[in-house]
Amino acid sequence: MDTGFEATTSPIFTLLVGPDKKEAYIHSDMLANASDVLSVLVRGDMKEAREKRAEWSHVDEETFSRFFQFVYGKDYIVPSPIVLSTPEEHDDSHPKNTKPSRNFLKTTAVSPLICGGLYLCPFFPLVPSLGTPQVPHPHIFKLPSFLRSLQSTEPFHPRHVAST
Repeated sequence: MDTGFEATTSPIFTLLVGPDKKEAYIHSDMLANASDVLSVLVRGDMKEAREKRAEWSHVDEETFSRFFQFVYGKDYIVPSPIVLSTPEEHDDSHPKNTKPSRNFLKTTAVSPLICGGLYLCPFFPLVPSLGTPQVPHPHIFKLPSFLRSLQSTEPFHPRHVAST
């Protein structure tokens, strides 16, 4: 598992990102090193591996951008959450935020919910395609440790990779 210079000299893998299927390019070894499942996608005996091309139409461009940042830099930029309203605007029966409304914060593809150091990160669209059964959709997690957990020793099952 090379994550250094050699990985950046590996063949280019094309991902068709978002509903418009825009082409995004990433070094095969860098993508494969992101998780065991992605390693099978890149190096396995599947059409995607042979063609060095896969469709990720369920992943928006902003999410892919953060994934790309993480794959190459082991970090990514978290956008600020967007506050749509205050709790008081939704729940007048409880003074001073004793029971905040569920609508207090809303996340979008570019704005994760941040709560106590945890992120409801836009990476969650990647989770179902990876088929990690222990992760509900959407899931609150600390992203770096979550992505490291994708490198588990669980056996690969074909249902883990979306075949769209």
